[in-house]
Amino acid sequence: MAVVSMKPRSEAGGNGNWSGVGIGLCYMPGRQVWPEHEVAMMSLATPIGMKRAILACTINGICKARTLIIRAALENKLEYVLFVDDDVVPPASALCNLFYTMQQNPGCGAVSAVQVSKENPPQPLVWLRESAGPHWNWKLGDVFPVYYAPAGCLLVRMDAVRRLPEPWFLLGQQDGGAFGEDYYFCRKLIDAGFPVLMDGGIVCSHIAADGAIYDLPPDSFPLKGAEFTRDSAIGT
Repeated sequence: MAVVSMKPRSEAGGNGNWSGVGIGLCYMPGRQVWPEHEVAMMSLATPIGMKRAILACTINGICKARTLIIRAALENKLEYVLFVDDDVVPPASALCNLFYTMQQNPGCGAVSAVQVSKENPPQPLVWLRESAGPHWNWKLGDVFPVYYAPAGCLLVRMDAVRRLPEPWFLLGQQDGGAFGEDYYFCRKLIDAGFPVLMDGGIVCSHIAADGAIYDLPPDSFPLKGAEFTRDSAIGT
């Protein structure tokens, strides 16, 4: 049974006709929610004056979960949805910075934080072209368009989604390989004329099933010379 709860922050303006952001939390049944993620969610800052609602969904199937969250956002007239997966640890400033980037690029459909693969060495889940592999040639703070982005920490503009027919999320096969629901969603936005951007100033940690935490290597090109530690990613 799916559970989608909309819980407004009382200090942000109460119930009624909403025009703020929904925090879309996708929790997979049976999967542990790690304390690093919980701390990050408690620490997540909201842009000044913006109302915020929590859209928490617990259901088997990531496509179903994301679809239910989008439908709840549409029904409640939200302007934005920030997807945050239960194995992702965004910095406390993630929403504020992603919102800033989106406001400076009014034609874009979504803005993603940087996430990494759960392997050694971790690789940025950043792709500029189909089948080109991870893109490393960027610096902390760069903002640039991508071929698609993961949805683990993704701010979505609902005005763009309203112009897209369902389904918004699908898993499938293409050119002999599998694609995820985030690929399908991002390509649907881009094909409809809404670019997807990567905000290289927001770098998230990624938690594996055994609790191991993966971060962008500090000696990698994007972070070399930058002051960045995992502590900043969990809001401490």
